[in-house]
Amino acid sequence: AGKPPLKPGTYYSVTVKTDAGKTSKDDEGKNLDFYLLDAQKAMVVRAKIAKLRAIKLTPEAEGLGLAYLYQGYELRAEAILLLEELVKGGSQNTAVYQLLGDLYLQVGLSREAKSYYERGLKLAKQTGDIEGQGDAQVGLGEVALSLGKRTEARELFTQAIANYHKLGDEITVKEI
Repeated sequence: AGKPPLKPGTYYSVTVKTDAGKTSKDDEGKNLDFYLLDAQKAMVVRAKIAKLRAIKLTPEAEGLGLAYLYQGYELRAEAILLLEELVKGGSQNTAVYQLLGDLYLQVGLSREAKSYYERGLKLAKQTGDIEGQGDAQVGLGEVALSLGKRTEARELFTQAIANYHKLGDEITVKEI
């Protein structure tokens, strides 16, 4: 245990520094942040986990549900670990790849996010999932923006808008 002990409900920031002097801030300009849940929130999360597991879903559906639950409480590392296991297990669910991309983007790891959005986009194209394609294109557009690639981002957002038009989803078109 570290000294002083970490306090629940407090945000902490970690900067990773390599032997060559590069830091996580240098790579993408973000720190890796985390916090500990306070006892009350931890109890709520445990109760929701038990409720979700009691439904007796398939392992993939349960893992995805738990990942969304964790994301809702900003437990991104836990959600990422769960989803990575689903990917290792051969998941062909575009939502798994989309959520992994979203989580990696939220923690500032754009290159990892890009990899999962690309895999999700490929899968969505193979299955004819137009909404999945649009979601992945928006994620890839956000990644491109975070990496300073404005032209690439514009192209991806344009492709996503075209897909949402096909679905008649004008609300998402306006959001983009």
